[in-house]
Amino acid sequence: MSTVMHIVGDLRTFAHQLGLSDNPRALCGTRVGTGAPRNAPMCPTCMRHAGWTHDKRR
Repeated sequence: MSTVMHIVGDLRTFAHQLGLSDNPRALCGTRVGTGAPRNAPMCPTCMRHAGWTHDKRR
């Protein structure tokens, strides 16, 4: 299980839902496997690539 929460782009999420990708990559390039707990901190690299300035989950 991952120690940080990653952000996966919309197109990669859609491809995963269609079964075209079995292990999508996050915006930082990390392969997202099992996910992270809900209270895990956000990946700072993913946040920067997504243009986030703060954690939008809250």
